[in-house]
Amino acid sequence: MRYWKSITIIIIVILTFGVFYIQAAIAGNYNPEFAITTTSGDETVLKNLALLSNYQVDDLIISTEGSKYKEDSSYIDLIVGNYTNPKIKQLQGDHRSFMRGKRDISGLYENEGLLAYAEVNFELHRGEASDFSFDIETLDKESGKKTAFTIDVPEKKIFNYVYIEDVRVVDDVMKVTTSNSVKDDKYRTGQIHIYHFNLTDQKLVKDEIIEAEQEGMDGQLDLVRLLNDYEELGGEKYLAFELEYVEDIDLADENLHHDYYPEYKGSELVVYNLETNEQEEIELPDELQQAMKRIDNTFGNIYVHNSKLHFIEMTDTSMEIMVYNLESGETDSKHSIEIPNADTVMQMGSPIYKIRDDKLYVVNSVISRDMQSSIIAVDLATGDKLSEGSLEVQGKEKDKEIYNLHVYDLVIE
Repeated sequence: MRYWKSITIIIIVILTFGVFYIQAAIAGNYNPEFAITTTSGDETVLKNLALLSNYQVDDLIISTEGSKYKEDSSYIDLIVGNYTNPKIKQLQGDHRSFMRGKRDISGLYENEGLLAYAEVNFELHRGEASDFSFDIETLDKESGKKTAFTIDVPEKKIFNYVYIEDVRVVDDVMKVTTSNSVKDDKYRTGQIHIYHFNLTDQKLVKDEIIEAEQEGMDGQLDLVRLLNDYEELGGEKYLAFELEYVEDIDLADENLHHDYYPEYKGSELVVYNLETNEQEEIELPDELQQAMKRIDNTFGNIYVHNSKLHFIEMTDTSMEIMVYNLESGETDSKHSIEIPNADTVMQMGSPIYKIRDDKLYVVNSVISRDMQSSIIAVDLATGDKLSEGSLEVQGKEKDKEIYNLHVYDLVIE
């Protein structure tokens, strides 16, 4: 009987795996199979796309190869986090030891010789976070040498939370951009900080706050938003921030309805140069200022790519793209791309945009039986469509009624 504990543990493990796979198999019978299909243009352009999606209550990843539901993953994969962003999964395969426990892509930086990670740790007591600190780790890819150190967040007692938005490394200095919620901020707008860590000395050397002079802008700062793509793990020279303003109201006014939201007053753009550590408010041409106002009220967006700001608007029939060069301070190009059923796209949900290698990818965020899905790839230099595709149901489920599929992110592998 001395082996009874071992035997019991083995039986429990077998039953656990058995129940898991039985449940996955049963659930799998009800899940339709989706795939990205190219309908026109270059078939190779869409082959590197992965759509992180949700069908009813199930998460799945969709590509040209088909779809993989989270519950179809092995028990071990779920434990170690292999059902995750494809870039994280690739780094886990290349640098398994360093990547252990690292699942937030916003905290990662990578170049040819270096992989770095920053994370904010905190204590949680009665639902409130406190005692914030930075955990910093680096990996020299050639030598395999790893470093790690921990530093308290400055003035940590005044924050409700500290969330990492971006990580860059320039000349052995890690620059960590965070969104911080201040406890006594009655407007709850928060702050955007850029913390500078000297990786050689393992010290915090600077703490900057992104702000604007607010010249000519009426109202109260409501939101500061980083425009850079969190999946761009290295290479951009600039960080760009949109500062949104709303009417200045008295929150203590008893006549103010609790559901009232202040009127939008306008936005400013602030750009931070990662090489010179200088931040500058951008004076946009009038045409782009008007475009930014329209974007704030529609399903467009502004993106940073190759030291340029890309202003993307969705109209009833087309997608309008204007490109502003941060180096020259001038508008580089304007393109109008015809989009079938663009007004329907806006009604159903905000499109998802992604820019890689001077290509713009667009996909509907909500897809249903009443709405033909649309995936478009555009050459930003010429404005030409490179490829068009759709999400289609495969196999035996093809003729069945399919409920809404929600795409919440687009990943380019």
